[in-house]
Amino acid sequence: QITRNLRPDGSSFDFHERDALHYHCYDLEPLLTLAIALDSRTPGLYDWQSPAGASLRHAVRFLVPYCNGSAAHDEWVHSKVAFDRKRAEAGEAKFEIGSKFNPQDGLHALELAAFFEPELKPLVAQLATAASTNYPTWQCVLNDATRP
Repeated sequence: QITRNLRPDGSSFDFHERDALHYHCYDLEPLLTLAIALDSRTPGLYDWQSPAGASLRHAVRFLVPYCNGSAAHDEWVHSKVAFDRKRAEAGEAKFEIGSKFNPQDGLHALELAAFFEPELKPLVAQLATAASTNYPTWQCVLNDATRP
């Protein structure tokens, strides 16, 4: 999945196919969950690189600027998937062509990634509007409790 869906620059196939960070996050969440589950058995899946140089770490780093506010993205504008246009035509606000990516939509992917990169916790806290940067979400508590 990393080889086929992620690119060396950190972007994903779905980001390019659907022009949506929404789907980039959707791609990352199960892969990050798997990487956490396998971490004690196969350390390094987060940093494993495909022959082309794609990795989960690069894919998370691709997402970070859109979540910390240093970059913005208009979703769905160049989507190649007809279903995306149909959803927008049906009036689903989140899928309106040109709607801005909501940084909070990256929260779950980033809190999973914080298992491997605890330095992401302040950004997780910002997105979760939490007072604590040590344990801004339950996922961060679980990360620390299960990290070998």
